[in-house]
Amino acid sequence: MQLISKKYLSNVKGIQEARKAGRTDCLYPYKEKKNFNTLYDYKVFIIDYNKGIIKLAKPRLLRENGGKQIIQKPVIIHAKTIPDNIVIMEIKYDNGLKLCMIYYEDLESQPKLFKNNSDNTCAIDMGEIHSITTIDNQGNPLIITAREIRSIQRFRNKEYGKLRRMLSKCKKGSRRYNKLRKTIRKLCSKSNTKMNYLLHKTSKLFIKYVQENDINKVIIGDITNYNMNLKNTKKKKGQKQRLVQWPHGKLRYQLQYKLKRINAELIEISEAYTSQTCPVCGSKYKPTGRNYICKKCGYTNHRDIVGAINILSKYINNNNIKDIKLPHKELKYLRI
Repeated sequence: MQLISKKYLSNVKGIQEARKAGRTDCLYPYKEKKNFNTLYDYKVFIIDYNKGIIKLAKPRLLRENGGKQIIQKPVIIHAKTIPDNIVIMEIKYDNGLKLCMIYYEDLESQPKLFKNNSDNTCAIDMGEIHSITTIDNQGNPLIITAREIRSIQRFRNKEYGKLRRMLSKCKKGSRRYNKLRKTIRKLCSKSNTKMNYLLHKTSKLFIKYVQENDINKVIIGDITNYNMNLKNTKKKKGQKQRLVQWPHGKLRYQLQYKLKRINAELIEISEAYTSQTCPVCGSKYKPTGRNYICKKCGYTNHRDIVGAINILSKYINNNNIKDIKLPHKELKYLRI
């Protein structure tokens, strides 16, 4: 109970800091919850690193008529690898009970795998089809596709729609109703696990690109408010759903903490009109296909590469898109 109250107060403190910083879309915790996840402080669990055992304490039971307290046996968990400096453990239900650990990572004591002393900078244009499109000052272009992530989302949406239609014909509380609800939870849990795995693979490929090219700064376009105004926009059937389910926030968070490990800096700037502006002559044209062809000067390149070049130009030229001469190198297209 003490840890739940600490968690609640830390959320309130975080929202207060966000509102002071100018965020107006933050809400305080207001929903009443029936059940809370069980939390364990570092004082109520024991770890045996040699045997790979975690012991979680159980509360004492009070006997009736004022008897002595019954000390319950601890919950024993076997694990292959246990991290150091664990602060809190949490038991959550996600298609079965799972143990989550919150621990501190001492980066200073670890050997530095990468020492970044160069001035090379790259820019990222994030997209729903191509999750990461980047180019650096030396003209090394890279595209990491997200088509496998899209296929998992499409399969989940189709199966979820079928199960919801079947569920609507069942009586609430019946055996078939409960069975379908369980199948829906299992489907969502498996798809979320696959999605998180693929996002980690995507960020790992980009970190490898950063290390190979000695990149010190990574410039990324700000798309935090991209999905906010989709009600009045005219989109094709299914396009709104794909944009709402686009996990760009998770990918950005992974890039942020992974770049910090290798001493690289992540800088966020506006990406307005970067995919529509010609990096050579500055004329605006909204392409319909994957390639950008300027109607004024005839410049041709991949649409997402054009966006990455303009984001890099905006950072170098103080929010102005100008022609920056980059060496022409072969485009790398990676699948996860």
